[in-house]
Amino acid sequence: MNRIFNISNSIILLTILSTSCVEDKLYIADENKPVEPIKSEVSINEVFANGDAATYSDWVELYNDSEIAVNIGGYSIYDEGIKSGAKSKRVIAEGITIPAKSFLVLNTDIDANETVLFGLSTTSETVYLENKQGVVVSQISWDATILGETDLKSGKSYGRKPDGSTNFVIFTTPTKGTSNNNAN
Repeated sequence: MNRIFNISNSIILLTILSTSCVEDKLYIADENKPVEPIKSEVSINEVFANGDAATYSDWVELYNDSEIAVNIGGYSIYDEGIKSGAKSKRVIAEGITIPAKSFLVLNTDIDANETVLFGLSTTSETVYLENKQGVVVSQISWDATILGETDLKSGKSYGRKPDGSTNFVIFTTPTKGTSNNNAN
């Protein structure tokens, strides 16, 4: 009976872990080789890289595609420069949650209480979201020249359409903290 119980628990756990999540490329922190994709409820959904510290910050929007709130306290977010060790990763404060099917916007270069001190390049960049275990669960990369643009200036953003999908587009009107599904 014990063996059946343990096998049943394993099957149930695998079923729970494989439902309603976004698939991204997964990279082990501090390594450059990709590994098999994993499922993650939270993804980097949109980025804005044309802010300035005086008026309007660069930002990264996270999206929780699950049916329950997800605690992202202890997760880290960083860009390519931080990955190289130039600065420390931004660790998200404990207790921060994203409600089901909702968004959380993180400013990257200003905010006295949540100082990040990194900006995003308008021409080419990668942003990573890492879980508490140090595994990258989502990333978003862009190279504006490959995307047919010179850069993400002039108020443009880059993100997933529809929300949480694997399809990426440049938005002429950013949708900071709201759905990308009807954006242009």
